[in-house]
Amino acid sequence: MKLNKKMLKNNGFGVENGFTLVELLLVIAIIGILAGTIMVGIAGQRERAAVASATESLRSAMPYVVECYMNYGSGEINVPDNTNDICKKGGGNIQYPGLDQDRCSYAGDIANGEIKAECGGTTIVCDFEDKGDCVTQ
Repeated sequence: MKLNKKMLKNNGFGVENGFTLVELLLVIAIIGILAGTIMVGIAGQRERAAVASATESLRSAMPYVVECYMNYGSGEINVPDNTNDICKKGGGNIQYPGLDQDRCSYAGDIANGEIKAECGGTTIVCDFEDKGDCVTQ
């Protein structure tokens, strides 16, 4: 059997091999839509994870904050950060655990008995005077 140009162009059944440009563009468009949908779903998860992490970090520090408050008063409690001990007095050298200062900012209204974290649009308020609990607002 002698090969000619026409036989090389198709597979013997009259159908050409490969994909057309329209088919390739359609597949790329579908993959782009799926990727965009997944990215939108994932975007909110990072902020929720930051809020959960900050809440748990402050909750785990609350017993030490309350102890410092009960023993020395609110003037001896440091604002949360990764370098300060929780309590200025009393030793112990206990620091706030695992604060994510890249995604959240921490502050304290120590005079009113509150420690706060701001993550995105969510505020976490921990009250060490009354309950020693954290609330997300």
